[in-house]
Amino acid sequence: MLTSGRTGWLDVAKGLGILFVMTVHSVIPLVNAITVHLSAFAIPLFFVIAGMTHNTDKYRHDLRRLISARGRQLMVPYVILYVLMMALFVPLRPYIDTYLTPDQLLFWFLYGSGPPQSATHLWFLPVLFFGLVLFAALERFAYSLWPPLRFTFIVLLPYGAEVITSLFTPVLVPWHANAVMVAAAFAFIGSELRRLWLLRDTPVQASRTIAVLPLVVTLLLLTSTMNGFTDLAVDNLGANIWLYMASGALGSLSVLIGAYLLSSARSRVCNLLTVFGCHSQVIYEFHPLTFYFVPLFLAVIGFSAESILSSYTSTWPFRLILAVAISLPMTIYVVERHPVLRFVFRGTTTPRFARFSESTGP
Repeated sequence: MLTSGRTGWLDVAKGLGILFVMTVHSVIPLVNAITVHLSAFAIPLFFVIAGMTHNTDKYRHDLRRLISARGRQLMVPYVILYVLMMALFVPLRPYIDTYLTPDQLLFWFLYGSGPPQSATHLWFLPVLFFGLVLFAALERFAYSLWPPLRFTFIVLLPYGAEVITSLFTPVLVPWHANAVMVAAAFAFIGSELRRLWLLRDTPVQASRTIAVLPLVVTLLLLTSTMNGFTDLAVDNLGANIWLYMASGALGSLSVLIGAYLLSSARSRVCNLLTVFGCHSQVIYEFHPLTFYFVPLFLAVIGFSAESILSSYTSTWPFRLILAVAISLPMTIYVVERHPVLRFVFRGTTTPRFARFSESTGP
């Protein structure tokens, strides 16, 4: 595991990652250069960080402890927030187009995946949980293997995901079993980054790390352009799963290097990104609610329903600004100050900064 003295820049990386996720969520369903390039790595980044920060010594011989800890962190909020969403859809349905009935929501909740093309953002929580558990289970055997043999997991897991996807296409895979395997593969990439290299403290190693950034970014732009827009929530991995793995790894590496550079500068931007990173899970869970404020405001000032719908794609910058401006204060000053809300959004009543532990995020 990375020591606490060397994880500050990882919070910066998570802060950048959650901002990229919010940007993609703000822009879609519009597919453009922003969504194509950011969707290539915004979600994989958190899988990579999960592998980097995984406490191998702590969990290698105690997988049940990992399941308990990460289950509380990820699955408790998933279940509670999904149930709350189902409950809210009942009174809201007569007044707004919720696009899903409560019974449809219940079906997709039990199915663990979907609905097609309309999956809620909560899909990420169980995928991260099961992906981390799968990675930890395999890592118990891979830890002592010859390094080239460990890399076989990075190949075999995506191949298995591709096979499962082909068996269910065009139906979504139950409980995102394919995405879970992809998540585990990215976690292995993060684990290998920690083993082999990862921003050593020596000036020579740091300078070499910085020097490769332009090449990594160039390769990222090339692979993400070739692969196109991706959405792991609905089994859309673009043109090729291997391009998705490549762009996800390259994008994650770019963000990690960028975060390292920013953390060295110790600027206000770095501090703000650190705060975003520390609260990334709650921000991820909360921010889609802010998207409803833009159409609500337009309706209040007199726009017709047709005008609001037609202007949806062009108003994405306002959705992003509101998401950033509202989500962080709500997290710090509302969620983190109330034990019940902390339990709903994080699966624990413990204040965020009262303890230090490895955090899988977002």
